Amino acid sequence: MKVYKNIGLLDLRKATREELLEVKNIENIGTIIVTDEQAALVSSIEQSNIGTFLTLPDGIELVIQNGEYRLTKVMLEAIESQVCLVVSGKLYVEPIGDAALLNKIYRCTINGRIIIMDKDLGVLTRKLQINGDSVIYKEGERLIEGKFILEDNNMYGVTPNTKLVVDQLIALENFDEALFNETFENIRVLKSIIVSKDNIRKVASKIENYLEVEKHVLTPEYQYFDKLTLDTHTITNLKAPKLYVRGKLVIEVSAEMLFEKVTGIICKSLEVNESDYDAILNILEKAENVKIIDPDAITNTSVLKISDFYLKTIKSLSIINYGSLKFDESVSPEELEEKLVKIENYGAVKCPEALYGIIMKKAKVNHGVIKTSNAKKEEDEHTTIEISDQLISNMGTFEL
Repeated sequence: MKVYKNIGLLDLRKATREELLEVKNIENIGTIIVTDEQAALVSSIEQSNIGTFLTLPDGIELVIQNGEYRLTKVMLEAIESQVCLVVSGKLYVEPIGDAALLNKIYRCTINGRIIIMDKDLGVLTRKLQINGDSVIYKEGERLIEGKFILEDNNMYGVTPNTKLVVDQLIALENFDEALFNETFENIRVLKSIIVSKDNIRKVASKIENYLEVEKHVLTPEYQYFDKLTLDTHTITNLKAPKLYVRGKLVIEVSAEMLFEKVTGIICKSLEVNESDYDAILNILEKAENVKIIDPDAITNTSVLKISDFYLKTIKSLSIINYGSLKFDESVSPEELEEKLVKIENYGAVKCPEALYGIIMKKAKVNHGVIKTSNAKKEEDEHTTIEISDQLISNMGTFEL
């Protein structure tokens, strides 16, 4: 029997009935492609965690692209028959404006981002499956992905009365207001505006979706970061006494060193050493989530096995687990109860049944899986594979 696992795209269209009957399990597959005749048979195979199931009639050509792919009018004109397009990455559809050409696309699956003009999207809507996000622009708009920093140097040479579409607009520094008004007719922001209090009145009237977009308005004493790790190097380069961090702020320096440079903090989430947490509260103005870093905790990102011998050599044990953590059969419940302080689990933990209750009690955070190693079924990521099974796994694309 065969098991297909951890494959980006699994193409079964050339498989015979006998070959499909040999398939025992399909798991963790981004896209499965079959013919109309195979659909019922493949559906009867044991499956889990399947992203997209595509059924393609005969005569439909499959085009697979990984990374960035640009679809142009010339390319569509050269296609003789209908195609199914699967893109893992970013698809940029240049303005087509011809429904007959766009109808050459039978189906389009995007695992990532698609950038497309609204008129063309209208033709393709029923044929699209987007596992990610989409950027839809209008005729006459100019799209700039990522950040656009509003400063004079970035406006020189831009066509007057440009209609700008941008993921994020940053307007923290002084700029020529007359040049700005001449350069942009309007601006559409897809994600967020980062703007100083002095500039907000200058830019607001030009932003088409100002009321809907996420806004971060900063006073002059704040320095903005998308995310920031403050260590002995980065802290010396700060230009303002207060920090505004849109994402995660990690503080690795001591509170004493921090107070020499920083007087205020606003952030989405904060990671800070346990010993410094109480002191840093004095300058923490806002944080939606705070995580206390235990400097004595072991961080496991691969495979870690805890034995009774190891526990006897240490005073206490705290583990942050992102990988696979296993407690040996030799570990006694009494020893574990005494030595194990806490577990933060974001991966997989396996233990004997006698230790399960202790581990669940000490698991202060559990966003992964904790299970017993002597359970009725020995499973690896919810799939049982016999020794006689043939495992095909960890591939971007596989065609049977």
